[in-house]
Amino acid sequence: MNATITHNNQPASAEAEHKAGFAGPSGSAIPGQYRYRIKNTGYGSQRYGPCEVCKQPCSETHLQVEERFYRHFLPDGTVRSEGWTQYECNSLFGHEACLIARRRSPNARTERRGRP
Repeated sequence: MNATITHNNQPASAEAEHKAGFAGPSGSAIPGQYRYRIKNTGYGSQRYGPCEVCKQPCSETHLQVEERFYRHFLPDGTVRSEGWTQYECNSLFGHEACLIARRRSPNARTERRGRP
C-alpha cells in the first residue's frame, strides 16, 4: 500500500489557487499542506530508545517523517520553485499509534514503508 494522500489545512484562497491550475509536483498539492511517511524499523526500544511521544518502551519502533509543500514566486508572480521540504517539520520514533496521533493533520493518510 504505497499511496501518499495529504491533508489541506489552508484557507479557501489556497483552494481556489489549486483549482485554477497551480497544482504541485504531486499533482494535487497546495502550499502549507502536510504529508507523512511512516516506516517500521524492525527493532524496538533496545535500539532506538522509548517512544518520543509517550516515553514508554516499544516492542516495534516506527519512524514517521513529516513533509510540507512549499511554493516560491518571482516578483512578477510566476512560480520560481515548488516541492516538498522537511524544514520546520518533525521526524519522530515511537509507537505507530502515538506518531499518528501527533500529526498536525490527524486525518491525513500515509505512505507506509519497510516491514509489515
